[in-house]
Amino acid sequence: MDQVKVLLDLPFDVLLLLAAGYASYRIAFIGRDAHHSTIDVTFISLAFAAIAKLSMQLTAQAAPDVPVWSIGLGSAAASLLIAVVWRRWGQASTYKALRACSVSDHDGQPDVWRSMLARDLKAPTRLVVCLKDGRSLMCEELAKFNDAPMGPCLFGPDGSVALYVTDILKPGAEDWDQVEPFDPERSSWGYELSLIPSSEIARIDVSRPA
Repeated sequence: MDQVKVLLDLPFDVLLLLAAGYASYRIAFIGRDAHHSTIDVTFISLAFAAIAKLSMQLTAQAAPDVPVWSIGLGSAAASLLIAVVWRRWGQASTYKALRACSVSDHDGQPDVWRSMLARDLKAPTRLVVCLKDGRSLMCEELAKFNDAPMGPCLFGPDGSVALYVTDILKPGAEDWDQVEPFDPERSSWGYELSLIPSSEIARIDVSRPA
């Protein structure tokens, strides 16, 4: 609590910069930060805070009559905008540039699964989850569930998967058995989303549009 009190006693403009930096960090790296250390979080947040401070100083010099609170909010918005740009285009472009210059092929993620989650790839069209017990579960057309509350499927950072199962391939069988994730007799229940823990998964096949 003493550390929190020290932070709250800081000048308002400093608090605003720190808050803008951390909020920008969350926007830029949400879902991609599981392997970040405390030092990573701190210095990336400070980098975005520095962008907000630079914006604040430039605005104050260009328009000295603008209220301080307005300059502060505008600078925070600028930091958040940069975070959105970095998330949407900047990070992927940086990795491509480094690869093209033969500097590095690594995208900063600790494993291939997290690399797939981190990259802004086109939405998958089909998903097959092969289980260790020999069964395979498939959602043949993910687009049918695009409007579902949690989307057509979920990929957990721990390797778990959630999908709407439309077909099941039993061990030794050659043909898929169609199943219905929606029970028409119990329409109020909605669609059944199946959660598969990573410990039960042997392989995952993800189809994406060309």
